Amino acid sequence: MALKTQNGNRDIESTPEDTIRRHLDALASACTSLEHGMALLKHRDGHVASLHKLQGTFPTSFQGEIYNTPIVIWLLETYPRSAPYVHLNPTKDMAVKQPHSYVDPSGVVSIPYLQNWVYPSSNLVDLISKFSASFSRHPPLFTRRPKPPP
Repeated sequence: MALKTQNGNRDIESTPEDTIRRHLDALASACTSLEHGMALLKHRDGHVASLHKLQGTFPTSFQGEIYNTPIVIWLLETYPRSAPYVHLNPTKDMAVKQPHSYVDPSGVVSIPYLQNWVYPSSNLVDLISKFSASFSRHPPLFTRRPKPPP
């Protein structure tokens, strides 16, 4: 289904695919540390879908230091009308802090921006900005202390 948008005096057809491409292009310019590709995601009900996947890090500032927070963003079949599915992707030396206001024990992220996703104004660049701001106040990951050798 195409949406009519007004651009000056001419109407432009905007499909969900057009919106996805604009969101991905804007994010590629704003956050070069996230890589885009297509990948298979198995849903809870068992069906598998080929979806847009963004994986990498985004900057988080905490106590004067900049940290790279590893994340995976899936654009589900209903994107951009509904929010993406987002989870942290900690390295083997990291763990998710619990309890955390915006991240469950498995790493699934649910900040207010995701919960209140509004089509067509919500977008990926603003999402990353909200992640950075939220996680700078309350970092969701910590570095595990290395275990001493036996």
